[in-house]
Amino acid sequence: MRVAKMPLWQREMFKIARMLHTYVATALFGLLFMFCLSGLILNHPDWLPPHTQVQSQQTPLPAIVRASLGQAHQAGEDWQPTLVGVHSYLQQQFNLTQPDSIEANADDGLLMLEYKLPGSFVSIEIDMNSNQIRVEQEQLSLLQTLNNLHMGRYSGAIWSWIIDISAVLMLLFAITGMIILWQNRKYRRSGLILAGLGLASPLLVYLLFVPHLLMR
Repeated sequence: MRVAKMPLWQREMFKIARMLHTYVATALFGLLFMFCLSGLILNHPDWLPPHTQVQSQQTPLPAIVRASLGQAHQAGEDWQPTLVGVHSYLQQQFNLTQPDSIEANADDGLLMLEYKLPGSFVSIEIDMNSNQIRVEQEQLSLLQTLNNLHMGRYSGAIWSWIIDISAVLMLLFAITGMIILWQNRKYRRSGLILAGLGLASPLLVYLLFVPHLLMR
């Protein structure tokens, strides 16, 4: 009995699928490990350490920033137009950009900025009366940091792209795996059955065991 020869395009497709499957898996190893670990921790928040480490430091306010804010403060003007110099200094000195909140108290001569980062929460207090800048950092644990990175929280546009690219590569990994399975006649049937169970089981668990609203 003669076995039908596989067309050239199929051989090339399976060859490319095996190559992509191997190299995508290698490239994704670190990120996949991180996302799996952080996803597990997200499902068990009680595993996280209850306390975070708080650090603070106080330094004299730079003359150029003090002069800019001082003029506005003495004139009773809004500080908002003068914050360009503050943002520039904080970025150069502490690598802080895009504060989540800014609060000014002209009566007390205070300017407060808060930054949320994947690994820490930072508050900046500029005191015009004492000419001091106080930096307080609430340092998160490694697991808490991984959780924020998993969700793309406070991590910026570049990390958001990393998440998107990782998702696309994971889809490519899954698709190439199915192509390789289809080539293997010996394990094709059992593999497709397992794939079907893998698709159906989350839906069944959701319908049967997860609380959800049913409108009647």
